[in-house]
Amino acid sequence: MTKQERYEWTNPGDTGQLRMVEIDIINFDPSYQRPEVSETNTLAIARAFSWASFGALVVMERQNKSLWCVDGRQRWTAAKKRGDIQVVPCMVFQSNGRNHEAMAFLDLNTHRKYVSAIHKFMASVKAGLKKHVEIARWLELHGVVVGDSASGHLVISFPDVFIRTWEQDAESAKRAIVTQLKIVTEGALSSYLHKGLWYLEHSGIDTSPQAEKLIRIGGLSRILGSIEDVARATQSSGRSQRICGLGILHLINVKRQRKIRLPEESPEEATTA
Repeated sequence: MTKQERYEWTNPGDTGQLRMVEIDIINFDPSYQRPEVSETNTLAIARAFSWASFGALVVMERQNKSLWCVDGRQRWTAAKKRGDIQVVPCMVFQSNGRNHEAMAFLDLNTHRKYVSAIHKFMASVKAGLKKHVEIARWLELHGVVVGDSASGHLVISFPDVFIRTWEQDAESAKRAIVTQLKIVTEGALSSYLHKGLWYLEHSGIDTSPQAEKLIRIGGLSRILGSIEDVARATQSSGRSQRICGLGILHLINVKRQRKIRLPEESPEEATTA
């Protein structure tokens, strides 16, 4: 008995052919692919285009010799948008019809492993990208590592959020981490706490002197609860920087005679916070 028979492995089909294909003759079937792609992401791919990252499109060839792409629409769109690329590498497989193509599309998108923000960050550091290396070094100096968990270390599991705040205002991002390290002394740091502290720092509010009070009235769990309260009160479905900031500010202002206000705070926000 062969392994294929024992484990009931499927027939893998044809092995395909690697071809350089004219970009303008590749088709897309809207019956099983979404018609739109992210304009922002497409422009980013086009701007930083490289053949190594482009790889090869997965294309199915019908009996009439027409070619239908089942994987790589955004990469194709980015290449076409540049205007200086006429042919692209494709792995071309024989198509048994639209249903066969749709199943290939489904298999590709079902079994593809998602690359987490953590692994993207680590790869960016290894690749020597200046911003990521600078962030990693700064975090290391403060005893923080990027990862899911690390014994004996404080951990950031939200590098995408941290990078975004760093890009918007690096000094506020740094101060937000320094304040959080006074509140959270072991384990995982909180993305919500970071966003809120960053928002307050970016708004001109020094959060460091408030750390002791935040610890005294309940620490991280109380802060997260306050953020949830603000989100419900404002009927916010997400936890934006502002919502997180208002949640923290509410606790900072508990029992204060002279409330700390955001520079542009409206009367409604003053009531909420």
